[in-house]
Amino acid sequence: MMLRERVLEAIRNAILEGEFRPGDRLVERELCKMTGVSRTSVREALRHLEAEGLVRCAPNRGPVVGQPTADEAEHIDTVRQALLGIAGRLFAERGTDRMIARLGSALERLEQVLAGDKKRKIAEETARLYETLIEGCGNPVLGDIVRSLDARVMFRQSTGAPVANRIQECLNELRRIVEAIRRRGAKDAEKACIEHVRRGGGAVLIALTRNQA
Repeated sequence: MMLRERVLEAIRNAILEGEFRPGDRLVERELCKMTGVSRTSVREALRHLEAEGLVRCAPNRGPVVGQPTADEAEHIDTVRQALLGIAGRLFAERGTDRMIARLGSALERLEQVLAGDKKRKIAEETARLYETLIEGCGNPVLGDIVRSLDARVMFRQSTGAPVANRIQECLNELRRIVEAIRRRGAKDAEKACIEHVRRGGGAVLIALTRNQA
């Protein structure tokens, strides 16, 4: 991994894991000490994180951790529904048998860690399943766009939007996606992906709207 990517990942993870909370100032000197790199590298990483929506530049304060809003969540989910729907359809149409087997294995691993209720492990296996879904669709441009949106989705989840009551629903939705892809049901896979994003986004949107109110 290149130095630039390591610095970006270190600061992003610190935000996603709650070391820096929404509204906290991101002081370059402290970030340099944390990452062991120059201010130039830190500034480059902060610019990238600003583009991802995790950081914003506040007047008279400089870079601060952003705050997810209901409007932003709704806009992101509208785009993610369309993109993941396309990914599911393309996977069912073009995905290799090997990739379909990998998707099934990713689902099995997620089912196993859900039984243990370890949040970090659940997040890792969920991300791995989504990554397999994106890779299997065979469209790298679509993949890059979805990954950039997923950073914002992970951020809003890390700031306290409740998802515990969504766990079983989410698992059932993912099972429907995998099953549709296994039987090469392109339309069903697209519909299942769209429904999955819609339901998950709706739960988070309610929580964010309540918090803003």
